Amino acid sequence: MQPNINSTIQLISRGHNMSLPTFIGIGAPKSGSTSLYHYLREHPDVFMSPKKATNFFAWAGTPPTFCGPGDDDRENRGTVLTLEEYQSIFDAAGDAKARGEVSPVYFHIHGTAERIKQTIPDVKLIVLLRNPVEVAYSRFLHARRDDCEPFESFEQAIKAEEERRRLGWGPLFWYIEGGFYYKHLRPYFELFDQSQIKIKLYEEFKTDTIGVMQDIYKFIGANPNFTPKITKRYNESTIYTHTYLQKFLLLNPIRTIGRSIIPPGIRITIRNALLQKKARKPSLHPRTRRRLIEVYRDDIRQLSDLIERDLSAWYDEPSSFRSHRRSEA
Repeated sequence: MQPNINSTIQLISRGHNMSLPTFIGIGAPKSGSTSLYHYLREHPDVFMSPKKATNFFAWAGTPPTFCGPGDDDRENRGTVLTLEEYQSIFDAAGDAKARGEVSPVYFHIHGTAERIKQTIPDVKLIVLLRNPVEVAYSRFLHARRDDCEPFESFEQAIKAEEERRRLGWGPLFWYIEGGFYYKHLRPYFELFDQSQIKIKLYEEFKTDTIGVMQDIYKFIGANPNFTPKITKRYNESTIYTHTYLQKFLLLNPIRTIGRSIIPPGIRITIRNALLQKKARKPSLHPRTRRRLIEVYRDDIRQLSDLIERDLSAWYDEPSSFRSHRRSEA
């Protein structure tokens, strides 16, 4: 039988020497977590899991069985299911002052907060939060980019979400559900001391990346004076114009062969070079934006109280959208 979270607790209680993270980035998805991972990895005091997301605490030793387009490959690829494998990742940390991983799926998988608390009660948690309306649309563009979303219309996709979740489609397709931040973040605040949780907003991460990262470095016990290289943007959600080439490269047999013979860094370079011509990022329709603002308004207000931050900008319509509304009347 494979060791699970309970095995971890038993081993810790018996005094076994465990190499486990001192910090974890738990999300939220599409809020800068890939950039966060790379900027953390640059720091000489920090050891990061070689693969960004281990997803270990999400699935509790049981492989996920989501059945949406591409879910099997996406959710299982690189996921760590056993204690031995998870520990072995951090055995390589040496004398690093801080060691960690970034798994955005931890943000909204039920029971994850409890499993982390039981296993690493003193761990520090990093959370990046972005306007949930923007995140919902970014998830959709991500799925379209990877040729996983059957609908071309975002509005059609969100109408289908409830039925898709009932059928077992995975987290990538939880466009609306994923944005209820108060609901997803509250268990962490109930279980962990607030001093263990560092909340950063995507807007400040984008405009003051170095300042935010240096504050995070200090939070995890690394030298806060280190300056990361911030010129590269990671994991943008856009749609490529080379749709047929994109579909060919994303075929499972092609991806499987590529992963077996080409190192990850080279694969990414080749893929980006071949698909470098991007279409202009389509805009979210103002009417859909307004509808989603109302969907999230109460949750945003509760989140604002929870994290003690003013989030009113997330539900106050920009003047450009108010003008558009008047023109529709």
